[in-house]
Order: sequence, then structure tokens, then C-alpha cells
Amino acid sequence: PPSARFILKMLQLRGPMSARELTEETGLPERTVRHALAELLRRNLVRRVINSRDARQVYYEVVG
Repeated sequence: PPSARFILKMLQLRGPMSARELTEETGLPERTVRHALAELLRRNLVRRVINSRDARQVYYEVVG
């Protein structure tokens, strides 16, 4: 979907970001961002990174 391509491009340009940051930066609805991230994870284009200081914080980064 176009939203997944947009999210992927943001991560390529900005580096690791949380879903909340992606929602704020892109202006996309939270549900759209989460759906796009799920698709990118399924395709192994991005991965989850857990914050070592706070395991509740999850960031997403481009694979490779």
C-alpha cells in the first residue's frame, strides 16, 4: 500500500522511529501507521528494536 511505502521512506530518511513518532511526523492515522508497519514487518523490510533502557519503547528500523 502507498502508506507502507511512505513509512518505509520515512524510516530510510530519518532512521529508527516509534509508531507514535511516525504518526506525528506523517500526519497519518495511528491505525494506518500500525497497518503499514505490520505489512513492512511481514515482508521483512523493517524490524522492531526494543529500547535497552525502557523495554516498553519499541522503535522500527529498515532492515539492511
